[in-house]
Formats: sequence, structure tokens, C-alpha cells
Amino acid sequence: MEIDFIDEDLSTSGEGGEELLSTLASFLKPPKLKKTVPAPYGIGDEEEAEVVQRIFSLFLEGHGRTPIASALNADHVPPPITDIKKDCAAWTYCDIRRILADPVYRDEGLIDEQTWKHTQAEASRRNGAYGRRPPAASPLHGLITCGVCGDHFTRRERGKSSLWLCKTYLRGSRASCPSRCIREDKLFSIINEAVSGVGDVDNITVWPDGHLIINTPTGDFEKNWEGDAK
Repeated sequence: MEIDFIDEDLSTSGEGGEELLSTLASFLKPPKLKKTVPAPYGIGDEEEAEVVQRIFSLFLEGHGRTPIASALNADHVPPPITDIKKDCAAWTYCDIRRILADPVYRDEGLIDEQTWKHTQAEASRRNGAYGRRPPAASPLHGLITCGVCGDHFTRRERGKSSLWLCKTYLRGSRASCPSRCIREDKLFSIINEAVSGVGDVDNITVWPDGHLIINTPTGDFEKNWEGDAK
């Protein structure tokens, strides 16, 4: 196909035509593909919707989040799969907690308003009954995420050392989440090596195979660490 540019006295068929076409092509940008966001678990899927309703029902019957997850696993119910939970083929405490706290199920009509209100009231009652208190102040609180199940890490003291462990693992066992603990001093050392300090960190994802990813406003850093799991 021949293209002539009369004012510029240029043509794709003359000398340098191939170079001209190459230059023009460099200005052409492929259309941006819109990123598709998967629907929440249970939305648009009849079988998953029944599982969601079962979870709310079991919770209001008095079952805990971990026992509910265990019951679903015993029945071989496929768990939700997310980008941060690709390698965990089992229901976890975190999955149940997220579903019970997500208003999308009320908004989409899977759960009626009365069930939703009773569930939230019961969740608040249990939290108060178990005496859950805010964790001790630490610049790392809320920043460390488990790469397997997506739950946050929490701090525990062991002798003179401070350890960070996945909450799902602590509530259940290694069968609930095969994560590993990481020493706080090791974590601070890695952070200081990658960035200027905790203040520059948005999130830290810890994986049990010995690496972690530090997310910052300017980029991501992947580092190795030595686990201290027992």
C-alpha cells in the first residue's frame, strides 16, 4: 500500500519508504486492555452462593470460623482462589472471616438484612468475649501479609526475640496455613537494606519458601530470608 505525503514530499514507495513506515508504526500504540476484576466468591455462581449461605448459617448456629473452614474442607468444597492464595487448596479461617464481613452478600441479596445484622452483632460479641485487644505498638503492624492465605502476620515474643507469624496459622495449625515465622530483627535488617526504613513500606508479603516482597510507592523489592519455623 502506497502512502504519499504531498506537503512533506514523502512517499512510502520511494527511497527510504521502509524507514518511513517503521517510523509511522512507532507512533501507533496498541489499545489498552481493561483489567477484569473477578466477582467475589459466590456472586454469579449458584453452587458458591449456597456455600456462602451455609457459612452464614453455621456461624449463627454457634460454629467458629476455623471449624466452619474444617467442615467445608471435609466436604471437599473448593475454596476461593485469589492472586495471593494460588497455592492453598483449602478453606482457612481468613476465608470465612472475609465472607462473613463482606456486605456484598447482603447487597446482592444472597443474605437478607436480618441475617446480616445478626451475623455482625454475633461477630462483635465473640470478639469481646474472647478479650481481643489491639496488638502492642509496632511500625510493622498491618504491613506483613501471608503469601499463602492472605492473612496478616502478628507479633509474638519468644525469649528475647520477637517473631512474626501468620494469624491463620496461629488460630489453626500448619494444615490451615503452611506459613513460617520470621524474626523481627531479620525483617528490619532486610527492610533497611532494601529501603531507607519502614516509613517507605506499603506492604510486605512473606512466602514460606524463603522469600518476601516489599512493596513501596516507587517499586517492589524481592528479598530472601531465613525462616525460623519449628
